[in-house]
Amino acid sequence: VLKPFGQAGAGRSEGGNAFIYSAGLRSSYTIPWKKFTFTLGNEISFDGFLPSGEEWEDYASIAIGWDTRYPLGFTLKGAETHVGGWVSYYYFFNELEFEQPLLAPLAIGNQFEIALSFGTYKEIPIWFFNFDRIGLAYRFSEDLRAIRIVFEFPF
Repeated sequence: VLKPFGQAGAGRSEGGNAFIYSAGLRSSYTIPWKKFTFTLGNEISFDGFLPSGEEWEDYASIAIGWDTRYPLGFTLKGAETHVGGWVSYYYFFNELEFEQPLLAPLAIGNQFEIALSFGTYKEIPIWFFNFDRIGLAYRFSEDLRAIRIVFEFPF
């Protein structure tokens, strides 16, 4: 499956408002094997932002990920359940640099992510959203560590 995507929004920076964008192409290839479901995902992305009265700041990245799901043998709201997880790698063609008050700038050239999830094989409506999984991910690079709540394989 090939999935083009585009996103645009607004934010704030030190100097005021900023325009933010992201566009690219994602692909995923699913491989069923015995009770397992494997998915290989890829992405190429062009992202950036334009702070008020300043120059465009943009970058390009590529990513690859491997997702695995295994059925648990019981249902939740009529949907078969699974346990799963993924690993992914993100490479930034230009290092991303973030200013930090009272610290040296944070530079990121690549990131890794490891996630564990629980879910169902069909989406379940909860409140205003439809979910097919929920999990925790640990994203890290040389100088950055983050724990994220995730609701889908990123590809």
